[in-house]
Amino acid sequence: MVQTYFTKWGVAIGVLAIMGAAETSAAQQGAGKANNPQTFLTHAAQDGEAEVELGKMAQEKAADAKVKDFGARMQKDHSNANAELRAIAAKKSLTIPGGPGPHAGMMAKLQKLDGAAFDQAYMRGMVDDHTKAVKEFEMATKSPDADIKAFAEKTLPTLREHLRLAQEIHK
Repeated sequence: MVQTYFTKWGVAIGVLAIMGAAETSAAQQGAGKANNPQTFLTHAAQDGEAEVELGKMAQEKAADAKVKDFGARMQKDHSNANAELRAIAAKKSLTIPGGPGPHAGMMAKLQKLDGAAFDQAYMRGMVDDHTKAVKEFEMATKSPDADIKAFAEKTLPTLREHLRLAQEIHK
């Protein structure tokens, strides 16, 4: 009995240690993105381009007017941010690949859905994407690169608002 009790606690502590190590590793990877202008700009641009395309898709395929409106906002806000990102990249003579990058799978999945099924999947994706984006941009506000830092500080309030709206609509 006592041995089982300690074994369970040992397993629980081990799991927590692994989770903590994974969280630290993820934070370090995120910090690496923020500290490397090419990596941050590439990731932010691909996320932004995907948000624009997904926003267009939401305006066409969504059943709920709030989801359609959210899609229109994503298209507008992320188009503006993408233009700023491209200007920063050009100033630094960096080439940023186009396209949705890691969002291609989500786009393909959503392309097959319509109506309420689309609404649910799209908004769940928007909550997930904006949760990650807020964390990455928070780290980027600590970047030693002044342009990245300024862009992140300027964009972060909008991303937080997108996350709040996505969470509300997803409910």
